[in-house]
Amino acid sequence: LVRSRGLGDVYKRQDMSGTLRGLPGLIQINLHGNQISEMNCFEECTQLRKLYLEGNRISRLEGLQNCQRLEELYLGDQAIGGLEFTFDDYSLAAISNTLEVLDLPKVNLIHCKPLYFLENLYTLNLNDNLIDDFNDEVAPMLMTLIRLTNLSLLRNPVLRKTSKYRDQVVSLTGPQFTELDGKTIKTQERQYLQ
Repeated sequence: LVRSRGLGDVYKRQDMSGTLRGLPGLIQINLHGNQISEMNCFEECTQLRKLYLEGNRISRLEGLQNCQRLEELYLGDQAIGGLEFTFDDYSLAAISNTLEVLDLPKVNLIHCKPLYFLENLYTLNLNDNLIDDFNDEVAPMLMTLIRLTNLSLLRNPVLRKTSKYRDQVVSLTGPQFTELDGKTIKTQERQYLQ
């Protein structure tokens, strides 16, 4: 039984469909730095806990409907040109009970509101994206991510466009939320805002 497998750059191709058939016991997959453009090979990976897909060409989080044990997902730095990164609701719903870490920097993300599905998320990295609307995108997401302890939105337009951005984030989060954009949230800061 295969427990963990780093596939490295064995598969330098865009279409990964069928590649992982017959390997349902995989718990960790590293396909970092390949030319993958679609997440279409994980339907049999029912035991998967960690998935590393940084540095590819993926523009949509999808294909994870059967990965209901996934705890960590790394999808940063996708070479997708001007395409906007989007989410498949079925995949988000499937991983919502178990996903604890989501790493999505540099993926041309504009709409982060769909991440509200991920109620068990502890760490969320959305650095270097195009998120610019606090009230319609960030705030609704924060209201449902009740276990979130760490959020980073560095180098997104929302930081400069939102008046008192840090204060608003702290006000929308509970006491378990301890770090915003790499800076610790002190108890006094939270008390002052209440």
